[in-house]
Amino acid sequence: MVLTCAHVVSAAAGTAEQTAPEQPIRLTFDAMRGEPEATAVVLPDCWAPQRADGSADIALLRLTSPPPTNVSAMLLRLGVPRNREVRAYGYPRQHPDGVWGAAVLAGSTGPHGEWVQLDARVPGQLVRRGFSGAAVIDEETDAVVGMVVTAHTDDGEGLACMVPVRTLVRYVPAIAEWVGSEPIAPRIVVFGGPRPPATDLTRVELDAARTPVEQLGEQLRDDVSRARSGPTGESTPVRVAITNVDRAERPDAVLHQIVKPLAESAEVELHFSDDHSPGLDQARQWLDEEIAARTAVLAERVDALERTEQALLRRLTQIGSVVGPLPLIRLAARDLRLRLRVLDDAVPGVDAARVRTALASTERKAERAELAATAAAAEVEALQTRYREAKDLLRAYHALAVDHELLEDERLSAFHRPAAGAMAARPCQIDAAEPLVSAYVVAVRRQIHGR
Repeated sequence: MVLTCAHVVSAAAGTAEQTAPEQPIRLTFDAMRGEPEATAVVLPDCWAPQRADGSADIALLRLTSPPPTNVSAMLLRLGVPRNREVRAYGYPRQHPDGVWGAAVLAGSTGPHGEWVQLDARVPGQLVRRGFSGAAVIDEETDAVVGMVVTAHTDDGEGLACMVPVRTLVRYVPAIAEWVGSEPIAPRIVVFGGPRPPATDLTRVELDAARTPVEQLGEQLRDDVSRARSGPTGESTPVRVAITNVDRAERPDAVLHQIVKPLAESAEVELHFSDDHSPGLDQARQWLDEEIAARTAVLAERVDALERTEQALLRRLTQIGSVVGPLPLIRLAARDLRLRLRVLDDAVPGVDAARVRTALASTERKAERAELAATAAAAEVEALQTRYREAKDLLRAYHALAVDHELLEDERLSAFHRPAAGAMAARPCQIDAAEPLVSAYVVAVRRQIHGR
């Protein structure tokens, strides 16, 4: 597989940028001297051309033959990519044979906050024009954490941008197959947001170090509002990552005036310097309180689901003796209750991040079970309604035939007998009975009205 910018592929193919080229693209492996050329084609649903605001610009291609050398890279979805040292290899005009550029991740920028700014790490080793589509490699893990997407026209600024892995996956979901992630560190506390937490979040990152509370609040409001607009114009859920909380001018004010209200509508990720940082215990307490509250609500939902499922079973028993086929029902309350017991046994403050993740998974399972139970109940009632309507229709048209002195009509009897037999069977197989009833109705009309 080859991951790069869509505009790079379009330029190589000589085609319009908005449409994925159908022809194979010729590749050379300049970093592997002496290796033969290869060709690659754009994979279906893996073309995200650059939009008017500069977002997207992503393409995933598949080599048409095995790569010349067994070279691969793991993609890494970073937590807060601030102050991480990275490198990229590109081909600026003045270096046709290629050159390394060194940079430091500065934080979110670009359209909808989807990019990460790259600041020059070493004078003269800039990520600049000629690096588009290049892999951005994390010095700490040697994994690919993003792709160079654009550079400022003034190379002297020493600035560039990358599309982080989380954004790459949002536009081209197939990329997720090659993605790993950093484990949540003990000094990172995540809580708040919608219930259950959304799985596809737009990330907003802020550095609280030495920043006045009022300024941090204003910047947060602007960044969150811009991020929530989303690439499609629809409101999207966000995760707000605040680094250096304990290095803020007033950590306690940041927590109570900014973080606590924000957690009502957005997922919050707080970063502290060490285990003794001011405010860390408060953040962990809020996480424990959230887990306890959500677990209690979930327990009530499971109780209600169990009552719904038991009522549904009783209704199935009643209706199943009369009409079928009955829908298949999968009872989920018992499994959810077992999951709840495991969550309840967790010790507050111990591995809370994993408990929260398990809780979110259980909440989503409960939601699916609730929807399934509601759909099954509706299906059962619809089945009963179909039976009653077919029975009433058969009875009404039989009465109509009697009124017109057609009770002894052999032609009608040939239609009435199978319809009545199908409706009288226990259980009545309504899918087979309805066409027979309809055929009898048509026959009565023809006899009475001549049509």
